Amino acid sequence: MPVDQVFAAETGEVLWVNGVNIIDVSNKTVVCDAGSAVYDAETRTLTLTDATINKGHDGVGIVAESYFDNKVLTVKLVGTNKIAPELGNNLTMGIRTDGKLLVEGDTAGSGTINIATKANENTMTYGIYAYKGCEIKDVAVTLRDTTEFENLSSAIDANGDQGYFKCSNATVNVSGYNTAINVPDGHINIDHSRVEIKGANRGVNGGVEVNNFRIKDSTVICTVSGENAVAVANGQDITIDNSQLTLSSTSSNAIFSAGKLVIEN
Repeated sequence: MPVDQVFAAETGEVLWVNGVNIIDVSNKTVVCDAGSAVYDAETRTLTLTDATINKGHDGVGIVAESYFDNKVLTVKLVGTNKIAPELGNNLTMGIRTDGKLLVEGDTAGSGTINIATKANENTMTYGIYAYKGCEIKDVAVTLRDTTEFENLSSAIDANGDQGYFKCSNATVNVSGYNTAINVPDGHINIDHSRVEIKGANRGVNGGVEVNNFRIKDSTVICTVSGENAVAVANGQDITIDNSQLTLSSTSSNAIFSAGKLVIEN
């Protein structure tokens, strides 16, 4: 590409960040308190640098609309970032796409994001909703739901056909959600990571179509409570490889597999 050529957004490309369609603004840059959000249309990468996102579009901090349904949106984290409602407002979702989402750190792998959600009525809340799949790598992600009444909620949800959750060289902390990680169809791979879950009814939750559920070289800590609470569950096989799991349930199984449970190395 010539150096003087500017890559234009494609028709129908809409990406809401902090209540603004970043595609339409100058330099595709949105000021986010003391930080910024910058979008690269060529690579479909949204870079957050010390950003505080406290406003939403229809209650969501970052929304990728239908253009992204068959694409991967990358959110790159530089420094310390936050998605949380400002005083007097609510965010029912931190990040939403009906396509695929990759959340990754900068080259040093030092980026972080803290996502907080809150509902003021009986509305489902999600920290990250990525219908076709979510991958987190080389970052620290904290997700917490602060809704003051009991409601359905999921910290990370990828419930499309052949959806997935992949986590590598990352730290994920979840609190306050009914379900922490929900992938009913596809695969779940946690590799060289630490996942800690508090206050859920279901921790890492696969379904009958999840045919590749593997925890490798990782630490998973999960305490669950409530009716039929299960910390790690899958409708098919589960493989735990060279990992440490500390799991407990007050009412059901700490771990459940409808297929084989394989513990190796």
